[in-house]
Amino acid sequence: MKKAFTDLSDHLQAVEILSSAPCRLDVGGTWDLKCFALPYASLNPATTNIAISARTGIRLRAYRPGYVRIQDEFHRETFPSDAPDMTGHFGLLFAVAAHFAMGGVEIEISYGCPPRSGVGGSGTLSVALAGALACARERVGGERLSREEIVEIVYNIEDGLRFSYTGLQDQCAAAYGG
Repeated sequence: MKKAFTDLSDHLQAVEILSSAPCRLDVGGTWDLKCFALPYASLNPATTNIAISARTGIRLRAYRPGYVRIQDEFHRETFPSDAPDMTGHFGLLFAVAAHFAMGGVEIEISYGCPPRSGVGGSGTLSVALAGALACARERVGGERLSREEIVEIVYNIEDGLRFSYTGLQDQCAAAYGG
């Protein structure tokens, strides 16, 4: 049975949705990664992140019904809403978009920190996108999501689908840092 997708193309003709999340500095090591933390649980490892003023932004705009397009200044990918390709450059973001089951949307990314610099991170990008899509869903009658729920969704997508080794601090700093 196919999942029903909400088409945003008409709704986004009248409004664009903006979201952003702060980039962060990881100053406490990588002890939140399960592969490091679990074997050393008896030592009570800890990590610390600091959100910084640079922000990664997401803009949602109307697009062709039944499709999702994601673009930044370097790449552009488009797939049907019900068949995202999660192997491309924006695989993680298509997975987040698929979770929200929305189509007819163009997702435009602006970076506050250069990609792959170690301070923006996939956690920042996925939290900003989930925040924008949660707002869009709420505007068309869906339930409101808390920051905690957004963090849980994007952490589980990134970790569960093995897009990267991620620790929960990445998403938490993006959701609660500013």
